[in-house]
Amino acid sequence: MATPVYGCMNPDALNYNPSATYSNASAYPCTPRVRGCTNSAAANYNALYNTLLPGSCIFYGCMNSLASTYNPQATVSDGSCPNNPGCTERSALNYNAVYNVQLPGSCSYGGCMTVGNANYSARNTFATPGSCAGSGRRLEVSSEDAPGRRLQGPGCMDPAASTYSALATSHDQSACTYHVLGCTNVTAFNYLANATAGNPTATSSCIPRVTGCMATGALNYNSNANVQGSCTYAVQGCMDSAASNYMPTANVNVASLCTYVISGCTNPLAANYNPSATVDNGGCTWP
Repeated sequence: MATPVYGCMNPDALNYNPSATYSNASAYPCTPRVRGCTNSAAANYNALYNTLLPGSCIFYGCMNSLASTYNPQATVSDGSCPNNPGCTERSALNYNAVYNVQLPGSCSYGGCMTVGNANYSARNTFATPGSCAGSGRRLEVSSEDAPGRRLQGPGCMDPAASTYSALATSHDQSACTYHVLGCTNVTAFNYLANATAGNPTATSSCIPRVTGCMATGALNYNSNANVQGSCTYAVQGCMDSAASNYMPTANVNVASLCTYVISGCTNPLAANYNPSATVDNGGCTWP
């Protein structure tokens, strides 16, 4: 007769023993799996979980990979991504993927600026020669339009570009270079590494870092914080040290949970029975 192998025979249990041939619930109890987030760094971690449920862990942080505060582990945005205002219209000449908030009037479009012309567009921000219907094209050659002022031919005609040329006679978009708007102060919350030094918003757009708890459900939530700090969450319990169930880790007192030691006679047949007593004092008297 084969020697029995004792153990938990429930394949879904945490302590399942595939070699077990005999199960005794009292001697070899199965430990049920409690599925959830087992990563102690996650916002929804609970020590009661003993089995990781894939995808259950919640990590708050900035989810914009272009932001200076980007957190690759984040699964839920906590608002910690700094705003990088600029042109977010992909069709614009100065569009840049680093921007995540549209800055009014920041986008550049070249074309016909003559109202009423068939090619006119209200979104155009600068005129390009030959873009209006019936205008023809200017010769792209060097010439002089005034003594000492020599026109250069093709060049960047967008005044918003850092390489704008007032002498260009035709527009060459490849000659245009644009500032990357943003804060260049490395200590600022919204520091943008890609920002061009000396750009129009290099200093005016900078926001100081404020560290604090950014979880709205926490006791120490700080609405002014933009850098995640430590959070304190409510732990309800009895905070009366005189109670028998005093909970030293509680930070929110629930008086109705407190129980107290009441000494007295706990025998209902005794003459001095005390129904409120929780501990018998050995002083029962009998009729």
